Amino acid sequence: NMVQSLEIYKAIAAKEKIDIVDIESFSTKDTDFSAQLTKVKSMDVDAIFTGAYPDTGASILTQAAKLGLPKKTVFVGGNGFNSPKIIELAGASAEGLVVSSPWFIDRKDPENVEFISLYRKKFKEDPDTYAAQGYQGLMLMVTAIETSPLKTPASIRDTLAKSRIHGLFGDFSFAPNRDPSGVGNAVTLQVKDGKFAPM
Repeated sequence: NMVQSLEIYKAIAAKEKIDIVDIESFSTKDTDFSAQLTKVKSMDVDAIFTGAYPDTGASILTQAAKLGLPKKTVFVGGNGFNSPKIIELAGASAEGLVVSSPWFIDRKDPENVEFISLYRKKFKEDPDTYAAQGYQGLMLMVTAIETSPLKTPASIRDTLAKSRIHGLFGDFSFAPNRDPSGVGNAVTLQVKDGKFAPM
């Protein structure tokens, strides 16, 4: 939910004493971001925090480069930006992009290596964060179904709530309010030489 995300950004910015100089919006169907980017360019900002899917994000990055936003201006993206597609679509305009993610394709732990191998074999391309999240979600369900004593919906639900697994995001479990907890492997990545790399 973008409204919730915006409130989280505002709260963290206030806590970290980061000045928010402007908030611009756009529709998921928009393809021209020149008005927003021109306005932001005139403000000489240090960073632009953006939430969008890879195709829209690539358009924003490409148009920002064409408008000549200063090199010092760093784009920081959410999960939608953490995809090899954004680099493929934006090319050199993606250089310097910063994302934070609970998952990173180059992590060498066995679960991640196996997942990437299976994904590449089936789809002939690299997975992104959403593929990893989908895979992790299914693995949680499989674990709950296999270990549920009664195999009824209620039993599977209760087993899932108590599940503790080690997977693509490290140790994973659910808090009593059903939020995920125990996920501590977030990494900050930056696009360097056409690839995501840890900062």
